[in-house]
Amino acid sequence: MQNFLIWSMDAVSGLYSLVTLPLYYAANLTFWPNSTTVSSSKQQAVVATVKVDYPGTDEDGSCPAVWASSAVAQAAAETGKSVPDCLASRPFAGVENLADLLDQAAGKYPERRCFGTRQLLAEADELQPDGRKFKKQSLGPYSWLSYRSVHRRVIQLAKSLRSQRQQQLGLRPGVRVALYAETRADWQLCAQACFRCGLPVVTLYASLGEDALAYGVNQSEAAVLVTSLSLLDKVTKMLDQMPNIRCVIYLDGGVGDESALVSGRPAESRQSVRLVGLSQLIGEDVDDATEDDTAAAAVSEPGDLAVLMYTSGSTGQPKGVMISHANLLAMAAGVARRIPELGSRADDSYLAYLPLAHVLELAAELACLACGVAIGYGSPLTLTDASNKVKPGTPGDATALRPSLMAAVPAVLDRASRAVRDRAEARGAIGAPC
Repeated sequence: MQNFLIWSMDAVSGLYSLVTLPLYYAANLTFWPNSTTVSSSKQQAVVATVKVDYPGTDEDGSCPAVWASSAVAQAAAETGKSVPDCLASRPFAGVENLADLLDQAAGKYPERRCFGTRQLLAEADELQPDGRKFKKQSLGPYSWLSYRSVHRRVIQLAKSLRSQRQQQLGLRPGVRVALYAETRADWQLCAQACFRCGLPVVTLYASLGEDALAYGVNQSEAAVLVTSLSLLDKVTKMLDQMPNIRCVIYLDGGVGDESALVSGRPAESRQSVRLVGLSQLIGEDVDDATEDDTAAAAVSEPGDLAVLMYTSGSTGQPKGVMISHANLLAMAAGVARRIPELGSRADDSYLAYLPLAHVLELAAELACLACGVAIGYGSPLTLTDASNKVKPGTPGDATALRPSLMAAVPAVLDRASRAVRDRAEARGAIGAPC
């Protein structure tokens, strides 16, 4: 019965789309003949994009065309500037690099929530009906660091990274630091500290296999590798194939065995690779630390390399893309402009769970940081109450955070849709008690 009802609802939805599509198309041609429209349910506004010409450098001397929002096109017409000159390039005036972005956000929103994480209370294997075992987690509520606290931790970490030069790790400006870990608050802390020190960040998907990991590290010539304990075994096995790595920083501070990490390397090279925990670099008295980091800061120019972002390697070896500070600032400014009133409410929150190794997640989080939005970290496997790693009775990340913002990709939306359908089928026909 319930399958018939679901099929009927799909049929009605498809019929509605078929009937209304010509009407929508006709209205679009009538009222917005040169535009595409995007509706905002929050403000019931229509944003149009128009095609305009501006002086360019095409080989044939012609003016290339660019698509821009009608607001940008109007600003260009009123000011006499070209469309590219009217596009958002900075989230704040005076922001020239990513270190400036965090400085201004911390100064503007010092007591707002910034990074939120959930404590793992328990983890146990649970036998499934098909005989497989899944690890199920019990997670606590979100605990938060304020913008001021995050800023101080970033500064303290930046100081430690620079002071490590005395131990000849070579962390001078321009040395590349590879981030090979799942999306989490510590990932962003490390990235922000690197931006402050002038150390380009190499992003590597946590799902990469051993060969792809070594390929990305070696091609990028990274000297430091940041990872989590869950990936440390893989890193240990691959150290012989990553000869440039001088130091490994693990994100779960306070535990780890340096001798185990280097035991597989030749005797003459064991002392060349150091293992250090993130908590050791940040220190215990960070909340009492000064926010003056003149000794650690290395001012980056807008055009300097900020991120060397590698693809997921699904179609071959990972490919690296060079992204400057100006690129990321422009992306953050663009995202902030397209979301009405982003950060206008102190209780706004963003659920971060997509890979930070992907530019979508990185741009979204930078936009949230620029606007004082709280970022709660989760995982695709703990996203909802019915997610694979969530123990029954434990709220998923979305339930615990109740975010006002989140990014999504088709695979995640398909998973959520299946979960809704499964729950609908389990409850039976419409009108049955829940």
